[in-house]
Amino acid sequence: IAGPLLAKLEGGSSGAKEIWTDITTVGEWAQYTFDFSDQAAADHKKVVFFFNGGVDNAGTDIYQIDDIRFVTQ
Repeated sequence: IAGPLLAKLEGGSSGAKEIWTDITTVGEWAQYTFDFSDQAAADHKKVVFFFNGGVDNAGTDIYQIDDIRFVTQ
C-alpha cells in the first residue's frame, strides 16, 4: 500500500529521532534507506517502523519486511 513510512530511533537517554519517507512501490520488494548517521553517538535502545503512519485505517493492511541492516561507513 502506498503511503508514509516512519523510521524512529527511541529509548535510552537520547531524544527520539524520526525520519519519514513515502512508500511508492507496491506489490514488489523495494529498498528504503534511512540515514541516522547524525545519531551515531546517541543512546537509543530500539528502532521502530510505522507503516502508513498517521493514517486511520481498519487495521487490515499487511506489510512484509526483510533484511533490516545497520551499516556504518
